[in-house]
Amino acid sequence: MNVSVVIPTLNAQNTITALLLRLRQENIKDIIVIDSSSSDNTQKIAKAFTDKMYVIKKEEFNHGLTRNYALSLAKFNTVVFLTQDAILCKGAIGRLIKHLDQEGVAIAFGRQLPHKDARAFSKHLRLFNYTNYSIKKTLANKSAYGVKLAFNSNSFSAYKKDIIESLGGFTRLDFGEDVYMAAKVLLAGYAVYYDSNACVYHSHNYSLKEEFKRYLAVGRFYKSQKWITQAFGKTSKEGLNYIADQLSFALESNNLILLPEFLLKDALKFIAYKIA
Repeated sequence: MNVSVVIPTLNAQNTITALLLRLRQENIKDIIVIDSSSSDNTQKIAKAFTDKMYVIKKEEFNHGLTRNYALSLAKFNTVVFLTQDAILCKGAIGRLIKHLDQEGVAIAFGRQLPHKDARAFSKHLRLFNYTNYSIKKTLANKSAYGVKLAFNSNSFSAYKKDIIESLGGFTRLDFGEDVYMAAKVLLAGYAVYYDSNACVYHSHNYSLKEEFKRYLAVGRFYKSQKWITQAFGKTSKEGLNYIADQLSFALESNNLILLPEFLLKDALKFIAYKIA
């Protein structure tokens, strides 16, 4: 396949081998690993699969700028970004990148499925964010989706390099580079395609502290990039939709005992978002 695959890594020895093996099985020739000076065997493992393994200082890593660096190293115009802990389903990359052949599609992203050990909160989050139907998103969908129109995945997404670079690439961001770029391409008149059949397994069972820190980052992102909510709508409506969907999830699973945990984490997320 004429596709470059980028994987930023940091101490990924427990997950990177399975991901690189899958890429080899999918006949991916241009694999780019950007490692943030791992202290484990990540670099050694990566070198066994690719000669394009680049080491940067840990403090130099940036979610936006490091991806710009990776784009500059990509051999092909179609570039897939994966996180180090994503587990690719068979044929997922081929299914995803075909959408970039459509005129006007600048980004395509796949579905994240929860791991078997995912707890209820994490499982619901994946089911809420990643529907079982595909959609080609353009500005024409803004009234229906609001700010979620710019939703994207940093764990499994494909970009057309020439379009991204023509829009100035990514900016310096500690979080939210996926949403940032989706918003930019949509406002420039391009489309973002979500394929529910191109899947990876990817989820986290965050502690309360970790959830709080994550939503501090979310809040800081939207406050620093106010143009996104100005263009697409406020995040508060999406938050209410999320809570309503949690209730439906608990009812449908006949497990109302989940609600106290859900509401506690929702409250923490709300507080973190507001004080960011």
